[in-house]
Amino acid sequence: LLLSNDAMRSLLGYTPEELTNRSLSDIVHPAYIDQLMAFMASRAWSDAAPSNYEVQLVDKNGAAIDVEVSLAAIRENDHATSVLIEVRDLTEARRAVEAIQRMSDYDRLTGLPNRDLFNRHLSRAIVDAKATQRAVGVVLLDLDRFKLINDTLGHASGDRLLQSVAERLSGVIPPRHVVARFSGDEYLVLCPDISGVAAAEATARRVLASFLDPFEVDGHSIQVAATAGVTVFPNHALDGETLIRLADAALHEAKANGGNTYRTGSNDADDPARRRFELESDLRRAVDQHELTLHYQPQVDPTTGEVAGFEALLRWPHPDRGMVRPDEFIPLLEETGLIVEVGEQVLRSAVAQAKRWHDGGLDVRVAVNVSPRQFLVADLDDRIKAILDDAGLTPGALEVELTESAGLLDLDSVSGILDALHELGIHTAIDDFGIGQSWLGRLQQFHIGTLKIDRSFIRQIVASGNDFAIVEAVVALGHALGMTVIAEGVETQEQLDVVRAIGCDLVQGFLYSPAVGVDEATRMLRDGFSEERLAA
Repeated sequence: LLLSNDAMRSLLGYTPEELTNRSLSDIVHPAYIDQLMAFMASRAWSDAAPSNYEVQLVDKNGAAIDVEVSLAAIRENDHATSVLIEVRDLTEARRAVEAIQRMSDYDRLTGLPNRDLFNRHLSRAIVDAKATQRAVGVVLLDLDRFKLINDTLGHASGDRLLQSVAERLSGVIPPRHVVARFSGDEYLVLCPDISGVAAAEATARRVLASFLDPFEVDGHSIQVAATAGVTVFPNHALDGETLIRLADAALHEAKANGGNTYRTGSNDADDPARRRFELESDLRRAVDQHELTLHYQPQVDPTTGEVAGFEALLRWPHPDRGMVRPDEFIPLLEETGLIVEVGEQVLRSAVAQAKRWHDGGLDVRVAVNVSPRQFLVADLDDRIKAILDDAGLTPGALEVELTESAGLLDLDSVSGILDALHELGIHTAIDDFGIGQSWLGRLQQFHIGTLKIDRSFIRQIVASGNDFAIVEAVVALGHALGMTVIAEGVETQEQLDVVRAIGCDLVQGFLYSPAVGVDEATRMLRDGFSEERLAA
């Protein structure tokens, strides 16, 4: 080492004299030194552009420090004479990632897995059950008359009751079963690898029997009853979302009959397979006849009210069913493979509209979702470039949004495509950030410009300290990495006030506007949103 700055010496704990003339092997962890030297030989001494590499350094006391190093050759007379090593400490970013991971998966009040983690457990259990020809049960549990307890004893006592219920449920469920907090006073129990409906019903009876003994809370002996709905894969549904939905329907049926019991679900009145078949047939026809349309939802600067961008959202106006919900037909597009064809149509339409806005003197960026299946198309970057060239739109006016599930794809493929899009000048964003963990820990490795916080965290941000803390951590992480942070699903003035105070750069949600047609979007782009207009 020939020279070092104060920040480097402070990081490692050395004086200038101690650090000068030391070997790299003195400050790089032994597990990384050979890789770093090889990387330096192949990149830093060549004509390649500066490159980033993650390693561990070792400080004066022997403690390991996670860092990202950037290597660039210093050249004299066209010959590399030395290497400039720029070091960025990753400690705080890693801590933020770990904190988000903890908060994203577990309910802060009860310590139980939350709904998202439960859904992942359920999905894995269904995959395993398919392979072993076994069954999976879901028990959805709701406390009877909990609101009365809350109103009588206060919310603090109500919270402690919810904690006590969580502890008791965790103690009575069979081995390998999972109990989670669903929402409010509702809990979910996952029954994996069971023989069938009878086994799930036995768990429901066992859980309900645990409520026979009163709960001791703040000096009060509280007698609580509960009601449950039970569903089983493959008897009632073939996917986790439908299992939970049918369990909820069964629970409400049991509540209507007086509560303090359970009901087992049925799919007779709402046959998912039949509805899917009919919907898929209609969807193929709609794609062939170009019936799918684009609406545009504004992304607004919460400090000025100006529209900074739009997200292009696919809509299906069905001739008989009316407007079909996106969560019904978009998964079908994915599963049938139509998403690749439709996705390219969406890109062409959105880029063409962005060009019309720009030609009219309206400078705006349009964001388009690209599904994981589209992301696997080998020449995606070339296809997008061709679409931009055909329309004559500058690449910076387009933002490509990837969902968190795209982070589960092959790491090299993801990195390569993001690098290619970045080289083209196209912006990239991670949609629904926070509902999973696929991008956590990888953000520093990829060219990503925007994080969009999932609406599930915004929904309760005013009342939930857990959601507030998650959003605050995501904003801090995003800003630390130089990213724009967008809050999705803002529907009330109170939510807007909170996300604005936390520092979200842009806001998207029904408070400003749902997705609208081109004419209304153009008017929003010209006029923006004033405080008076929001109040109206």
